[in-house]
Amino acid sequence: MKTRKAIMIIFSLTGFIILFVLLINSTMGEKQVPNAHGNTETHSKSVINDLNFYPVPKIERPPKGIVFRDPIFHSKITRITDALTELQGNKKVKYAQSGYPKHDIENADGTMLIIQSYSGSTWHIWNAKPPYNKIKDMPTKIIGWGRKIDARWDSKDPNALYFYQGTRFFKYEINSDRLTLLHDFKNDFEPLENMYISSIGMAEEGTPSDDSRYWAFRINYHNPVQSPKWRPEVYVVYDKDFHGKDSGRIISKLHRNSPLWRHPGFISMSPSGKYVWIGDRHYIYARDFSEMRELELHPGHADMAINDEGREVVFGFVRYQHSNWAAMADIETGAVTRLAKIGVPGYHFSGNSYDKPGWGVVSTYLPAYPEQEKNWGDHEVYMIELTNRKNPPPRIWRIAHTHTVRKGYPDAPFAKINRRGTKIWFGSGWGNSAKDGPYDVYQIDLPEKWYEDLMGNRKPLKALSSPTGKSE
Repeated sequence: MKTRKAIMIIFSLTGFIILFVLLINSTMGEKQVPNAHGNTETHSKSVINDLNFYPVPKIERPPKGIVFRDPIFHSKITRITDALTELQGNKKVKYAQSGYPKHDIENADGTMLIIQSYSGSTWHIWNAKPPYNKIKDMPTKIIGWGRKIDARWDSKDPNALYFYQGTRFFKYEINSDRLTLLHDFKNDFEPLENMYISSIGMAEEGTPSDDSRYWAFRINYHNPVQSPKWRPEVYVVYDKDFHGKDSGRIISKLHRNSPLWRHPGFISMSPSGKYVWIGDRHYIYARDFSEMRELELHPGHADMAINDEGREVVFGFVRYQHSNWAAMADIETGAVTRLAKIGVPGYHFSGNSYDKPGWGVVSTYLPAYPEQEKNWGDHEVYMIELTNRKNPPPRIWRIAHTHTVRKGYPDAPFAKINRRGTKIWFGSGWGNSAKDGPYDVYQIDLPEKWYEDLMGNRKPLKALSSPTGKSE
């Protein structure tokens, strides 16, 4: 009896110890993380929300296709290109880039990526899944060598890309190499005095509306004698589906002689298609160009985004009390919200995460070589919460070091998030400048339930909201 009683006591103690260990382990999945203002709050252990300086760890360039964890920020990162072997061109520089942060690298069903380089046509279709192989080069017989075609994926058809060349706007189908001329803008405009229409463009930074229907272009005229030899003369909004799918027309124009004209760095549609955005001084026009508003953001890099209330905003930065702050400007009201201090200038913004709104990506490209990192955010990718909430303040999610060595503008990481809000891509020479070694594209896989973890019971929006807040 004594023996049996002793055994029962041992089993009871063992069970208690196991239960205690399980309870401890269940709480280890989360940790208390100081936020940007010194408070603590419980988040997934993958989130670092502070403004501390973390030196860039010395890590050899990872092999292609092998997932590794950022040792500081815990993110899953994979190098998805090998510029040395996969991009053969005449130039000595081996360079693979994910493109400007304002447009999605990923097609509609997440199976393909578009990669840019200095090789051949400079536009390449990549497998978005392991082994991340190059599927094909966009044919030089179609787009030529090294042309800035400004390609954009269709929002619904995973096989379709749109691009422009000269005055012509095309649809390109990946699987068949079928090319369809959608519109030649040369037929819409007469020559001016000693000038003729030479090209259309978005200056690489523009995007269509989120449904791929509305496109904003600047119409450029050329004068072979005067200097500058070309200049933008007209802004247009083109409705790609005005007469039915892929049968469009210009629906509005703004000429240089209009009092509402402002000189563009680029031109873009808002995600809803209701507004036109002119940068780099951030002017917002109604789609019919009947009115214009200047946003009080700092001139320079910025992107369209959707905030946590479903409203369209421009996500950029402002100067306030001798500091730079990430900020967002409501494009209907013009109201500017300061979000968080972000240090010295030298950043790009990406607001493509429309399916998981309320967050924007920042990537930094300073300091320049040979200066070393010394401030929080130097050579980093991080996310900022896009909210008007004051208490608690907008959160910062530190995501990855880029291992940048910046000797020129091509070394910028140009980090961009996809529409689904599941992945971020950035470029890096990983300890080298693009001048000195290969520069590749890296993919960050965000935690599967990051949105639920950070946004609580809030569900992703089903559709973009109109400026009045009503879903259309």
